[in-house]
Amino acid sequence: MHPLLLQGHDRPLTWVQFNRDGDLMFTCGKVRQQQQQQPQQQQQQQEQQRRRRQQQRLQQLLWCRCCLGSTDAAADSTGLLLHPLPLAAASLPLKTKHSSSSSSSSSSSTNSSSSR
Repeated sequence: MHPLLLQGHDRPLTWVQFNRDGDLMFTCGKVRQQQQQQPQQQQQQQEQQRRRRQQQRLQQLLWCRCCLGSTDAAADSTGLLLHPLPLAAASLPLKTKHSSSSSSSSSSSTNSSSSR
């Protein structure tokens, strides 16, 4: 066992949890309130804009749960209900827009070539 260095949070952590296998770690922390914004580079400005948008949606995330079959309410100011993840859905691969659009475009190209 070795110590872990947590990076990426601007404010204190409020929750740290590992998944069942122990290979993923989930952390929650208080969202940083920005008082002064004087970006010196384009990338810093984009990062601050992204954080500002996040702050409008999320005030604080106090805890999280990463187990299958759990139903909880969000601990932030959104009031969302977190639905359980069914065991069958956990083993299915995720579908993306890109993969579905590429398969439909390839099928349309085969249809057009067969009609010639």
